[in-house]
Amino acid sequence: MQHHSKPAPDVPKWSALLVEAVNKPGLIMEAYSAFHSYSIGNQILALVQCQLRGLEPGPINTFPGWQALGRTVKCGERALILCMPISRKVRDEEAPESNGENGERRFTSFMHKARWFAISQTVGDEFTPPRLPGWEAERALAALDIEQIAFTDTDGNCQGYAKKRQIAINPVAQLPHKTLFHEAAHVILELPMNNPVEVELRSLKQDASSEEHVFSYARTGLKLTTFRHAWEGACQAAKISGLRFHDLRHTFATRLRGKGVHEMDIMTLLGHTTLQMTSRYSHAMPENLRRAVESLTGGPLALVRSSSEPSLTVGLRSARSAPKARQLATGTEGR
Repeated sequence: MQHHSKPAPDVPKWSALLVEAVNKPGLIMEAYSAFHSYSIGNQILALVQCQLRGLEPGPINTFPGWQALGRTVKCGERALILCMPISRKVRDEEAPESNGENGERRFTSFMHKARWFAISQTVGDEFTPPRLPGWEAERALAALDIEQIAFTDTDGNCQGYAKKRQIAINPVAQLPHKTLFHEAAHVILELPMNNPVEVELRSLKQDASSEEHVFSYARTGLKLTTFRHAWEGACQAAKISGLRFHDLRHTFATRLRGKGVHEMDIMTLLGHTTLQMTSRYSHAMPENLRRAVESLTGGPLALVRSSSEPSLTVGLRSARSAPKARQLATGTEGR
């Protein structure tokens, strides 16, 4: 008895879609404009298929969806493929944690299905596309529970600032939207401080009101806008030359790495979005490198089997077949 498997849909790889989106100017905006009610992945996927088939990008819907709007799909038209969630049931009588009746468990998977048609593939009643929703700062801030207050800083160079769950943007900021996103990120990404820093900050303003700044000018009490002179004095007192304040971020990341902090946590604390950027800030400490090399003189090497190694004998067999120079270097000669 022969089993005929259903051919897999011809779906472009996600990596290829990302390369296309990054290298082709305006593609992401065009995809959002035509398919804004779908996820970013399905937006790009639908646009690429329209371009490959010579279809005009526009509103898409399923076959019954277009029928409900008084339009029918043209004869011979092929459906567009999108990624959609599929809810499934699994009957497990022995499972103690069943979410459904009669011991049924439900889970959701994502599959590519050919069920959508562009408006250019249909005919019928006149269709008015829905209005493209605009971005509203008030709506976004309300969803994030962030309040935008009036800008009262007297420093004209300050583009904006954040205080607790409030942000303020300079009315004459050069890039107001960029500054808004930046200050909102300060509110959302609340980073912890260790106990010595907290104790020191509280001691600086232990008798101050909540409206006073921690760092301020001694004469006026206004917010400190620059610490260049204080920084240069501190570097001179420590007999350090050529040190930038930004270099402390490298020190911060390097010391965290030396303490064994996970690289993902270091990335979050630095505010980076990629581990590649974080790797530029965390450096190997000389004492750790020296300690690693000295560990080779502490005694005979122990063969440690990790969970990723299928068998210890495989590694020994590979070592035996290696050139003699490598066997001498790894200590496997004659084994």
